[in-house]
Amino acid sequence: MVEKYSDLVCPFCGNLCDDIEVTEEEGKLKTSNIRDICRIGHAKFEESISDEDRLESPLIRKNGELKPAFLDEAIEKAAEILKN
Repeated sequence: MVEKYSDLVCPFCGNLCDDIEVTEEEGKLKTSNIRDICRIGHAKFEESISDEDRLESPLIRKNGELKPAFLDEAIEKAAEILKN
């Protein structure tokens, strides 16, 4: 199954380039349309979605080790850390 995400905004610099389209196929992200994006964003976006070390789920530290967590749990943990 192929999922398509459109109208994404590049997060890599302050220009906030948009109109990025990304498809997901077999758990891998691929850019399908990155018009109107600067050279920095183009290189970084391509690099980040194809990196084998890319995190695909939230992690939280339990007993000194990073463990996969649900998004709600990770957000609660981050809020707890920020409160203190």
